[in-house]
Amino acid sequence: MQVQERERRPRKNNGAGATDATLDLRKLLRALQAVRDGDFSVRLASDHTGLAGKVADTFNEIVTSNQRLARELERAGQNVGKEGRTRHRMAIDGFMPFVNTIATFITRRCYEQVALDLCLHDLPVRLIANGGGVVYAPLGPTHLAVEDIAIMRALPNMTVTAVADAEEMKRLMRATLDWPHPIYIRLGKGGDPVISKEANGFEIGKAIVMRPAESEGGHPLLISCGIMTAHALTAAEILAEQGVRAEVIHVHTIKPLDNDLLLARIARARLVVTVEEHSRIGGLGSAVSDLLDDQPAPLRPVVRKLGLQDSFSKNYGLQDDLLRISGLLPEQIAATVFQASGTAM
Repeated sequence: MQVQERERRPRKNNGAGATDATLDLRKLLRALQAVRDGDFSVRLASDHTGLAGKVADTFNEIVTSNQRLARELERAGQNVGKEGRTRHRMAIDGFMPFVNTIATFITRRCYEQVALDLCLHDLPVRLIANGGGVVYAPLGPTHLAVEDIAIMRALPNMTVTAVADAEEMKRLMRATLDWPHPIYIRLGKGGDPVISKEANGFEIGKAIVMRPAESEGGHPLLISCGIMTAHALTAAEILAEQGVRAEVIHVHTIKPLDNDLLLARIARARLVVTVEEHSRIGGLGSAVSDLLDDQPAPLRPVVRKLGLQDSFSKNYGLQDDLLRISGLLPEQIAATVFQASGTAM
């Protein structure tokens, strides 16, 4: 029994091929250290047998998997910036690229590429931004696109849009085929109520009167974009029950602004209220104010800008939770308009 036991014990490494059945722990340690330092090219010889072979094979599989993961992470980290270069090259070659990702990614992370590769050359690239505004409320301030309209609107040659619903998005997509400039397309979360109508038509740069005023003048005018148009229409219904007849204009194109229609309608209103799921700085409200700044004094009615607060959100939850904080739910909009209507008389 003792002889048999001794024969089962592994022999010492005498340099005569004994390493075929054993794994050099020093090599394994060096390989692990290399992987720790980011070198995923290291591999262990897999010609071992038994447990040593299994360890080598498992190590190689893990390193290969991590190498693949590292490449994917690198692509993810640089993807948006690289997309800017790629869509630039495609547009120069005569294509019309459509790029889709989260709103904060396609604006903040690659702003330089958008400015220099697209707008400077006035290329027909379409940037489709998912989750504009506070759609990603559960994820906090890093994912809230609250300044996207402002920074895109500031770029020369850039067209800025914010559709109301999925059906209007279809009409916009068809219209983009004949538009020669870059376009920023802000989307909501999907599943929003459909309030747009085919009968109203659609043209980039042309606002739509969603609810005409019943009077010839002296009424409140609500100017909104994106999903806030649905909220503005509901607010108008609430106001109507209180005897206040408000007009609602949907501005799906913030840039270029429909100056002619807005000025004609503003001239008849005693109060103008802009409503947007965006910072009160630089968005639709600022675009309307900029328009009025160039007009004579008689065309300056009382203006109220309703939008998101000028601060990073400290709250998490649902989209409506954050809209409520900024007073952007329909009943809150109606209350603001009702109160402001009294001061604007």
